[in-house]
Amino acid sequence: MIKNYKFGNYKNLSKTLADIIKNDFQDFLESKKIDFILYVPSSYKKVKERGFDHLYEILIKLLPKAVIRQDLIKIKETKLQVQLDKKERQENLKGAFEIKNPYIYKNKNILIFDDIITTGATLMECFYTVKKANPCKIYSYVIAC
Repeated sequence: MIKNYKFGNYKNLSKTLADIIKNDFQDFLESKKIDFILYVPSSYKKVKERGFDHLYEILIKLLPKAVIRQDLIKIKETKLQVQLDKKERQENLKGAFEIKNPYIYKNKNILIFDDIITTGATLMECFYTVKKANPCKIYSYVIAC
């Protein structure tokens, strides 16, 4: 389902995916006392090509738009991770992300949302980027592995 949603451009699947994780996701947010939710951003080129940011679409089905922060941005075009091996994935993403407004994340509990984890390279690079903002804790929530 995620593959069809992400690569087949079936935007309507965002509601289905949100419905599947809704209860677990809400419980996770409450138990970890999450202050801010970020998501792994797609590149501008990919969003333009697809017509939507797939992770943002799922999140807005789960939460009010005001809660979702769009401060984690992709600043470098990279190859699709699915096409690379573990070592190439890590190299591919080095320096690919930036955090805007880092001061608001200081001493806060942050959640980084992603759809799928394979090697963890994407989340780790996002983690290193968000860590520069000096949050209290950084959590991740991934739909599938």
